Amino acid sequence: MTPKRILLVHDDVNSAKLMRIVLEEKNYDVHHITSCIDALPHLQTPNIHIYSHIVLDSTLPDGQFETLARTARDRGYKSRIVITGSSGKANKKRTMGIPNLAYFEIGTHDAFDLPLFLEN
Repeated sequence: MTPKRILLVHDDVNSAKLMRIVLEEKNYDVHHITSCIDALPHLQTPNIHIYSHIVLDSTLPDGQFETLARTARDRGYKSRIVITGSSGKANKKRTMGIPNLAYFEIGTHDAFDLPLFLEN
């Protein structure tokens, strides 16, 4: 079976390594990028359509995940975009466990803190 491809944009190398291990065990092919600027070429058509999921860190050093999510949607990406964070950062984007409407409006599907993300 061909693994599904995930674009993982996360600047924390250790967290990304852990996510990569978990996702590869679930038969995903993970392409890790550490910055917004490096992610942009992967969001070009037709490159963007090779990914079944895009996972974005909630705090990137050179930009905002919102910009990457909007760029992906503007370029026709229809699959899942998930936001991750640590120390409650992603959950601040949630109200009573449900992602805030503003995050749906920019095209993301969900937000998870890293330990919860790894369990899901």
